[in-house]
Amino acid sequence: MEVLGRILITVAVAGFFALFLLLVFSGVSKWGGRSMSLLDPTYASKFIPIIASVSEHQATTWTSYFFDLHFLMVLIPVGFFFCCTGQTESTNYGKIFIALYGILAIYFSCVMIRLMLVVAPVGCVLAAIGASELIQRFSKSIRDSIKSWLNVMTQILTV
Repeated sequence: MEVLGRILITVAVAGFFALFLLLVFSGVSKWGGRSMSLLDPTYASKFIPIIASVSEHQATTWTSYFFDLHFLMVLIPVGFFFCCTGQTESTNYGKIFIALYGILAIYFSCVMIRLMLVVAPVGCVLAAIGASELIQRFSKSIRDSIKSWLNVMTQILTV
């Protein structure tokens, strides 16, 4: 069974690689102007001014982030922190994926204001991870301090 799995993975990787080479060298799929402006923000202004003139393709200002994401702007970096550090018991591939998705979404939304739609879902997930971790840590701290206070009070009352 393990050999069959390895063969299937090898065939899948080879197939994707062959498809990639076919598309690159055949010239069937060329990068469009909007796609190139995602990778190089100055591309459209240099080579295709009609794309650069559209307001949806302009760079995003920080006020747009604030108006679209509101208080999540505070919790998104906290979510990144908890996804990227190994301080939590629940660090897994899902959190690494969300962190990478967040980084790419934020980069692409910085390049083009239209892609703020891509940031909203991952911003909500990262903010939720940050809020959840903060609440867990604060509640554990409060619970421990209440236990220690109760221990002190029982010692005082028993004396």
